[in-house]
Amino acid sequence: MFLAGFAFGQTTNPLETEAYLTPPKEIASYFDLPRYKQFTLSNLNSSRTWFARVKSRGQVLLSDLANPYENMAGWMIDCHANRARTMSYRTGESIVLTNAATFEEREIKPPAGAWVSSPSWSPDGRTLMFLVHTPDASTIFLHDVGRDKTWQLTSHALLASRVSPEWVGNSKSIIGVFVPSNRGPEPVAGPVAAQPKVQVTNKDSNRLRTYRSLLQSDLDKKRLEFFITGQLEVVDIAKGGEKKIGLPSMISSIDSAPTADFFRVTTVEKPFSYLVPASEFGTTEGIWDTTGKVLTVLDSNKMQEGNPAPPPPGTPPAPREQAPRRQMMWAPDGNGLVYVRTANAGSKTDEVFGSEASQRRRGGQVGAAQESTKEELVRWSPPFRPEDVKVLYTSEKGFSNLDFSPDGKKIYFTESTNGTTTEVEVGLADSAKKNLWNWKTANPLELAGDPVLTPNQFGVRTLDLSPGFVLLQGTHTGRNAEKEPPRPFLDSFDVASGKVNHVWESAENAFEAIDGIVSPDGSKLVIDHQSPTEISNNFLFENGKMGRQITQNTDLAPDLTGAKKYRLQVTRADGIKFWVNVSTPDWYVEGQKLPAFFWFYPREYDDQAAYDRSAVVRNKNLFPNLGNSPKELLLRRGWALVEPDCPIIGPRERVNDFYVNDLRNNLSAIIDLLDAKGLIDRTKLAIGGHSYGGFSTANALVHTPFFKAGIAGAGNYNRTLTPLAFQSERRTLFEAPNTYMEMSSLLHAENMTGALLMYCGMEDQNVGTDPINSIRMFNVLESIGKPAALYMYPYEDHGQIARESLMDQWARWIPWLDKYVLGK
Repeated sequence: MFLAGFAFGQTTNPLETEAYLTPPKEIASYFDLPRYKQFTLSNLNSSRTWFARVKSRGQVLLSDLANPYENMAGWMIDCHANRARTMSYRTGESIVLTNAATFEEREIKPPAGAWVSSPSWSPDGRTLMFLVHTPDASTIFLHDVGRDKTWQLTSHALLASRVSPEWVGNSKSIIGVFVPSNRGPEPVAGPVAAQPKVQVTNKDSNRLRTYRSLLQSDLDKKRLEFFITGQLEVVDIAKGGEKKIGLPSMISSIDSAPTADFFRVTTVEKPFSYLVPASEFGTTEGIWDTTGKVLTVLDSNKMQEGNPAPPPPGTPPAPREQAPRRQMMWAPDGNGLVYVRTANAGSKTDEVFGSEASQRRRGGQVGAAQESTKEELVRWSPPFRPEDVKVLYTSEKGFSNLDFSPDGKKIYFTESTNGTTTEVEVGLADSAKKNLWNWKTANPLELAGDPVLTPNQFGVRTLDLSPGFVLLQGTHTGRNAEKEPPRPFLDSFDVASGKVNHVWESAENAFEAIDGIVSPDGSKLVIDHQSPTEISNNFLFENGKMGRQITQNTDLAPDLTGAKKYRLQVTRADGIKFWVNVSTPDWYVEGQKLPAFFWFYPREYDDQAAYDRSAVVRNKNLFPNLGNSPKELLLRRGWALVEPDCPIIGPRERVNDFYVNDLRNNLSAIIDLLDAKGLIDRTKLAIGGHSYGGFSTANALVHTPFFKAGIAGAGNYNRTLTPLAFQSERRTLFEAPNTYMEMSSLLHAENMTGALLMYCGMEDQNVGTDPINSIRMFNVLESIGKPAALYMYPYEDHGQIARESLMDQWARWIPWLDKYVLGK
């Protein structure tokens, strides 16, 4: 049952053929659609003159995934080209620029045999940076839109395994991590093993998750260090000269001051671990000067080798700790850093602090304060010593949604009192305070929106009131999302009169969003318009009216997007109510009972109210989004597609004790309702899901009698392989053995009532879904004579993306359902 070979082919027994197969024509034709040619405009530069996008070649191919790479404790690296594996997918054919005035296109093609990614505008909007990839390296290219000139900034190869290059705020240079010139030889294995694998427990008990790819030897540690150690450099875009910053380091993030004289740099720290993935290794964030000297440490996180045992049920939560420094950013006038701290915290908080707790909002700008408390806004000037801190302003209520004026002399933030939120302006020189506009926070229809920010001369996004107005962008949402879907809007606040004037709002029976504010006053917009019957396209909104259509996207699968839709509320035996969505073919006649395929993913809730709060309500004004491999393709075979919520409800600390009972009751109630409605034939049912949905598919087949077949993707079938927690479960196998056993479908395989098809990626990195789960489940089902199949896809991770893999899946699924559900 395992796949081998790489040739397409079709035989009379597709379930057993060891080759990549093509599904039936009505399914295969979907994968031939030029969906990759559909686009809407985005990535408008700050001067509002050009949009930029990557023109796609199409789907990821098996040859892209087969490009050699190494999985280094969860970090997938193309070692030959010194970059993240995903950069080696050759899908970026070219860069396309669209003129925001004429909407004419300009295409920038890379050198022959190369591909592109990551277009990024300079803060001043004049120059576009993008990456050009070859099989051997990734380099930086630039395009000057005014001169229509493209050039390679430097031939020096990037080390793009962890970090991509970024613009410096003054638009004069780019900072990036490059392959060190004196790198030395690559660590390689000798002909004889150099060591045994050694692991020793420590004295503390750890709650470790189950990880697929971990470092295995000292050689693995050396190779990881080699491929993430790079040279930080600043490259002048006018001259192309490269200036090295310090010595090569294991750099994981960079952030340059607006004039490239100081840098926030995060590095990965030793020791490495055999127990946890690289994402859990220790890190240090510091401020570097141009010599690479660390002036101060901003953040230091130790390696997380597991978690302590949770407190007993009923233990009150520990008080939330605030980071001493929050909302840190480079100052908008180019002089040092600014941040927020708790008032009267003292200078000790300006020495070393823990993880930054900012909640970012407004296009990457600083975010809301964590607590409503007295806080200080602080400037920290070079060389960033404790004595270089100066308090700029103290707020009695804390800083929420903090912004600066372009010159850095004023700040803007929101204050909430008695259900009213007010935008406040404060002059930092005299502390003069002024209320700008306010709205009732209790009424979502009165929200005034977030200010549209613009970059100043240092590339910092700021709130500019100098034109006499500020644009406010947001979304009106009705109290009943089922009847009143979200409606984005744009308003204008007049500084002199204090009035908020309406500029634009999404149509009532469509969903429209702003893809580009082309004129500073908002009178000219590029709108993304879609409706249940209209595919997403860009239109020009000008002087209060919708104008010309800019993009020409068309509906490539009208039979699927025009499928009949039903949204029904289900009540199960214990009174819990939840929702189910059903799709039927566009030719469906009411009362005709169809074979049905359930595709689901159970989720846990404390009670009915918790489910109601989080129940996903689809925006009814959206055009159907089918994706790369939609299950709606089954409609072409005459099936109904059933996509139910599947709430598991109980006390948080032991909700999974109710998993099997609720799973059974949910599915039973859904089938009874849909059968009574005349939508499905309850004698011809199949069920499927991916990840936790795959796990639940197998459980549905062993704990219910409803389904004749199942399709389970990347599932876990033996919870003893995740003995120290899984999904929302925080108890260990030793604390809740009965729950672990009951939820392990492998341990109940003799009760399986339907034929189970399993599939997974051979490189699945997801926590808890190691392919060994699928292999062992297949072994058990084969040994006890249950109908089963297992298809494992080379090079694929937790979700399959290669065209060949996706088509092969359908080539197996269709005959599986035909055979075991329809009896063909």
